[in-house]
Amino acid sequence: MTQNPTTASGTLAAGTPAFRTPASPTAVSPDALHTYAGRQSTTAERVAAHAGAVDVGPLTMTFGVIGAEFLAALGEVLESRRRRLADVAARHRRIGTETATAAGSYVAADTGAGHTMTRTGAGDIEVMV
Repeated sequence: MTQNPTTASGTLAAGTPAFRTPASPTAVSPDALHTYAGRQSTTAERVAAHAGAVDVGPLTMTFGVIGAEFLAALGEVLESRRRRLADVAARHRRIGTETATAAGSYVAADTGAGHTMTRTGAGDIEVMV
């Protein structure tokens, strides 16, 4: 982006837009965004399925007094794993939700903008105000 010249006071000259940007076509596929969002939600479900709590209590008799410290450490490791997997699932779920929301916002903005534009006979786009 090229910034426009400013006046001596540091403000933009009257009538000058803040930035000039070259026009470039941008294409967004709402269907692709919805597909991506769906895959993120599916991934969240798959990860969450592995995030169940593990009860090490039934192993107490197997490990006995000698293995009690190991069993306690194992319980902490498994709980840490459960929390990490739950966090990863939540992030995937959030990405899916935000992507679906962005797709909806894009469609709404694009539809709204489309109602204010017409194509002239020469192929130019005219904005109605």
